[in-house]
Amino acid sequence: MKNELKFYYNLDVYKIIKRENIYFFSVDTHKYIFMSTERNIDEINEIYELSSILKKNGFNCHKILKNVNNNIVTALNDKNYVLMEYVINIDDKISLTDVINFGYKTRKNWNFNFINRSKWSKLWMEKVENIEYQISQLGRNSFISVNSF
Repeated sequence: MKNELKFYYNLDVYKIIKRENIYFFSVDTHKYIFMSTERNIDEINEIYELSSILKKNGFNCHKILKNVNNNIVTALNDKNYVLMEYVINIDDKISLTDVINFGYKTRKNWNFNFINRSKWSKLWMEKVENIEYQISQLGRNSFISVNSF
């Protein structure tokens, strides 16, 4: 993996720690994660754009790096990989106010269609209604089955 990181990102890596499909390493004072991803390219592009916007607005988040070919994704051995520089400061504390401010500051009219997960409540409501319907249909023939829930 050291050769691939040198070739695609021009990074001289001396020690890599591998956990499953995630590679952790440091170069100088920078810490990196090189990980495989199953997301499609549209989602990855939106995540890249979102992380850039968050960084510009003062939010401390991973920085996704492009390779020497100016691509976000690097294909190796039939898998797609993404390189991220991460910032960890164990002294930083997150308060409830920070969480509320994050939600407030990020509620802009950003157009992220592929990573938008704002309809989860509707999906859960439909799932619960479907389960209730299934139980009611099951109860027509078996009163004991309905009472077991």
